[in-house]
Amino acid sequence: MFGIMILSHEFGHFITAKASKMNVEEFSIGMGPAIFKRRKGDTLYSLRVLPIGGYVKIEGEDGENISSNSFTRKPFLARFSVLFAGSFMNILFAIILSMIIIIFSEAIPSTTISKMQDNNISSSYGLLPGDKIIKIENKKVNVYSDIIFSLSQSYAEPVDITVKRDGKTIKLENVEFPVIEENGIKAYTFDYYFYPENKNILTVIKHGFFQCIAITRAIWQSLIDLFVGKAGISQLSGPVGTTKVIGEAAKAGIESLIFFMIFLSINLGLINLLPFPALDGGRIFLLIIEKIRRKPLNPKFEGALNLIGFALLMLLMVYVTFNDIVRLFKG
Repeated sequence: MFGIMILSHEFGHFITAKASKMNVEEFSIGMGPAIFKRRKGDTLYSLRVLPIGGYVKIEGEDGENISSNSFTRKPFLARFSVLFAGSFMNILFAIILSMIIIIFSEAIPSTTISKMQDNNISSSYGLLPGDKIIKIENKKVNVYSDIIFSLSQSYAEPVDITVKRDGKTIKLENVEFPVIEENGIKAYTFDYYFYPENKNILTVIKHGFFQCIAITRAIWQSLIDLFVGKAGISQLSGPVGTTKVIGEAAKAGIESLIFFMIFLSINLGLINLLPFPALDGGRIFLLIIEKIRRKPLNPKFEGALNLIGFALLMLLMVYVTFNDIVRLFKG
């Protein structure tokens, strides 16, 4: 799974660099010692032993202008496209996987409640069968997935829900649902059922796209919660914790496994766009500064900044991996 997601990310960089007529020196999947190498044309293709990353090495990325086809000799838009393409491919890959899940699912849930479950709670706050949920708090509900992620991000706090009922828009305030708790985090769960929606090419595309948008919003909100202290850094997971969850998802079935792959692919794309040194987003940020200044940054400064950023990321990786191992033994 890591390999496929890394492959899609690096392929985005690779194909965009080739389209921009940049010299690609190496296309590598994995990190560490190479277990396979093959040169084709001017590019070395390699497979490395650790499936925790990958890279596309483009001539001139280190700031040295070697030829007219080096990275730094190309216009702003070409360089921006190359840096952005990795994350774009991760998100596009996630949308395609999402549509595949929907195509093979038995039914597509709508956003209209068909009936309440036994011992439900939300009906006592005014939610009724026939209500079409159109908004939770200030977030528009486009598809069923929006409801799932909006409720999961509420941390089991009362929420305002806007519904369509008999042609009228009604706002229900401070609605509560049954609460579940996992890893010290509380969240709401459904206590009602939805009507199914007709499955056709348009609904498959719609739900595939908006499901990924809902996941994107949830990930961004989680990052914000992390920065403002609403969620603790101890709740982060690295490769060890992620692999454990992948194993659990695989046992639950292929659909759960693919869904988790969608989540990880979007997560990989978004994290790489953060304006942090050594990440694609950090390099895009420096590229924008260069565009504003109308002259290139000092290559030594940029190199040192990326080296510091990489070192900090590795320290974070060590920390979250240690936490994953501790949680694994406690579990």
